[in-house]
Amino acid sequence: MSLIVAKFILVWYINCLEVKSLGSEEVRLEVKAENYHPFSLDKIEVVGFMKNALKRLIDETKRLASGLKTFYAIYVEGLYGSGKTLLMRKYAHEVLKHIENVIPIYVYLGAQDFKPYTILSNYYTQLNTYVERGIPKPTVIGLPQHWSTRLKVLKDAIEKVKGLEAVELEKFYKVLNVLVEQGFYPLVIFDEFERLLYTGEGLRSDEGIKQFVEFVRGYLEIVRGQRYIGIFALVSTFPIIELLRRAINLRMPHIRVLSELLGRDLEKEPEQFPMIAPHITYDDQIRISWTAVDLDLLARRYKLIVHEDVINLIARVLPTPRAVINIANEAILRGVKGVVTKENFIKIIEPRYLKFKERLKEETINGRFIVTPRSKWLEHFEVLLSSGYFEITSSKYLDVAKSLGIEFEEGVKESERKARQKVSNVLRKLRELGLYEAKGAGEYILNPYLLAYLLNVERLPTGEPTSLDTLISDIKLRVREIRKRRKIRKEE
Repeated sequence: MSLIVAKFILVWYINCLEVKSLGSEEVRLEVKAENYHPFSLDKIEVVGFMKNALKRLIDETKRLASGLKTFYAIYVEGLYGSGKTLLMRKYAHEVLKHIENVIPIYVYLGAQDFKPYTILSNYYTQLNTYVERGIPKPTVIGLPQHWSTRLKVLKDAIEKVKGLEAVELEKFYKVLNVLVEQGFYPLVIFDEFERLLYTGEGLRSDEGIKQFVEFVRGYLEIVRGQRYIGIFALVSTFPIIELLRRAINLRMPHIRVLSELLGRDLEKEPEQFPMIAPHITYDDQIRISWTAVDLDLLARRYKLIVHEDVINLIARVLPTPRAVINIANEAILRGVKGVVTKENFIKIIEPRYLKFKERLKEETINGRFIVTPRSKWLEHFEVLLSSGYFEITSSKYLDVAKSLGIEFEEGVKESERKARQKVSNVLRKLRELGLYEAKGAGEYILNPYLLAYLLNVERLPTGEPTSLDTLISDIKLRVREIRKRRKIRKEE
């Protein structure tokens, strides 16, 4: 027996023991899907519509692997924290485990310059380190024994193409075709596509952006299976046209370069971008969104002790698994006993709220504090927050009035009408300041950005990073505008 074979058997045996030892432990949900070790991926279960989506992906991949179809093109879309990366990592993991003639290639776009052949070579190196030493990177999926045959096939394909006179993208496609010649279907997952088209993080060199342009030009050939036989999945936070428009609005420098290389004025005609041509279609389009029912299923399955009432509120303001996981994690950190309810929820957000409140009290505009001795809005906001009013409809106005100490006679229409009006005035003020958002006639929700900050969620579902400085700056700007309007009215 060779030393290499003996070493592989030893690592495989140790890993199997570790998996067995983990068998009695409950998988803990991570805030970031990249943090899941392959052993955790092996045990974790997705719930609700995600479970159905996963089954569909695996079933269709089995059909391709058995020769019933020639290509499988997938598009997955979901906001930050929605679970799309977990879904795709779990998909790749299960494929590796159950479908022997498929080789998953998981790429986090933006983590490296867009040089596909180099990315693939680095991917092999990471896999090899994992199999030999048991140390995985976020791109790694599957248990070591699942790579026993595939790893050598992948290495040989990369080495065969290494010396060819070709650009990065062409060499990448050639590797995929060599895999097909060896009887394996490549499963290519391009995750975090927004980091190319929207932020430009993955376009770090002239060569990288040139290769991306060639990828964009040939995108129709990819999704139609004309570049290689297998599976291709593109994962994004927003529709491709939306990513492009956001980048244009922010005047991102890579858009100008893309326009020049593509020979199209994307700023004037973003709909001319090749990846959104009408004849580009996918076999499956999965758009991930979470309802209160889905979030409750998740909480129950993983024993996240968050009351259904809190989940219902979160579903209307910040509807992502990440928000619910953060609530459960923060509850442990803050020593909240039992189930997180609307009543004790304030204990979870209180430390960050107090920091927010102190900053507000310190801020000035032209030497004048934004929270003055006569200001009531911060006091009102604190009452609503501590009472769990993340969502307020007109049917709750009288309850809100009681919380705010607004006196009225129950059952007396005129008295109730005046109380409702006072509540409406308070909510309009809080909306002016950006603490609440109007969602319809008489309906308000807590500012999702503010809630994300209070829950220590790093990003909004739409991707914007949450920070105290941004929150304070926005409120200061709004106070400045309010004071300016008052001054104009007085002068008139």
